[in-house]
Amino acid sequence: PILGHGRPVGAVVAADLDNVDRLLVPSLWSQRWVGERIRGTWDRGKVAVVPNIIDREVFRPARTFARPLRPLILWVGKIAAYKRWRDAVRILGKVRQEVECDIAFATGSEVDERGTQEFLTEMAACDVLGRCSWYHNLPTHEMANLYRDCGATGGLVLSTSEAESFCLVAHEAMSCGVPVVAARAGALPEAY
Repeated sequence: PILGHGRPVGAVVAADLDNVDRLLVPSLWSQRWVGERIRGTWDRGKVAVVPNIIDREVFRPARTFARPLRPLILWVGKIAAYKRWRDAVRILGKVRQEVECDIAFATGSEVDERGTQEFLTEMAACDVLGRCSWYHNLPTHEMANLYRDCGATGGLVLSTSEAESFCLVAHEAMSCGVPVVAARAGALPEAY
């Protein structure tokens, strides 16, 4: 069974951890975050960092850099409140008014009809709808190609997330030679 399955991490108590030798997390930020939430006397020193792995054969810089006329600004994430996707749409709407650029959103995970409608409504309100590309649940190799395309244009990846345990998007983008603009949220400072 998965430790704490069906309960928030804050609900995991020391008794749940009695038979656990080590608890693995993907970043120092996650280690601190989990350690602060374990109740009881369990040894927080048993929370160990094991970073996620990026496939460097897939996520790598482009071999050639033929620059088109406009840079691509890419936002990658889930349509979830903590990813602050609304902020991303608003920021990219304002950037597009000031800078000649292409905009793309790459979303993943499940998106229900309501979430899709909210996303499209926000895009329309910020004058981005019809002026951007939206990709959903791209296969890994296509995601790597999108990052490389972004880098080849002199573009960047924008991260608006308020909490990241490992910041896979930042690692993938930088592995493809793409700069990332992000807040100091969660484990993001560890990515640099």
